[in-house]
Amino acid sequence: EGLIENDTVVDSLENKVVLIVPADSDANITSFEDLKDADGTIAIGDPESVPAGQYAKEILTNLGLWDKLESKFSLGTDVTAVLNQVGQGSAEAGIVYATDAKSTDDVKVICEAPEDALDTPVIYPIAQLKDSKNSEAAAEFMEFLQSQEAKDKFVEYGFTLHE
Repeated sequence: EGLIENDTVVDSLENKVVLIVPADSDANITSFEDLKDADGTIAIGDPESVPAGQYAKEILTNLGLWDKLESKFSLGTDVTAVLNQVGQGSAEAGIVYATDAKSTDDVKVICEAPEDALDTPVIYPIAQLKDSKNSEAAAEFMEFLQSQEAKDKFVEYGFTLHE
C-alpha cells in the first residue's frame, strides 16, 4: 500500500520448514519421502488457515506425496497444536518451522524440506515506514537488527540468516 520506504527493505531472516517426530521416537523416518510408510498420523497446520500448513501442502505436493498422505493428516489450528500433537506422541510426525521445533525438547528435527520442494522461501523482511514519526529511531533499530549481536540471537532461536 506504499507505506514503506522501498530503499530500506532488507530480506533479513529465513525460516526453514522441517519434518519432526517425537523426541523419543524410534520410527524409521529419515526424510519426507518416508512419510508414505508412516503408520500413524502426520500433523500439519490446516492449509486453509495456517501458513505453515500452506508450506507443508506446497512441499508435499511438489514432492508428489500430498495425495498419498492426505488420509493420514491431522490438521492443527496453528503450529503450536502441531508441535503438541507430535511432542505428546499423538502424531507420528509433523511439519513445522525450524524456529518452532527449536522451542521445545519434546520433538526432534529429522530434516529440512528439500529446497526445490518449496517455491517460496519463508523470508522475513524488515523495512522502515515512510511516515514514521521516529525515523531516526527506526533506522537505528533496523541497524541493530542487522548487527552481529542480533544475528547471533536469531540463529540461536532457529532462524537462518538470509544474505
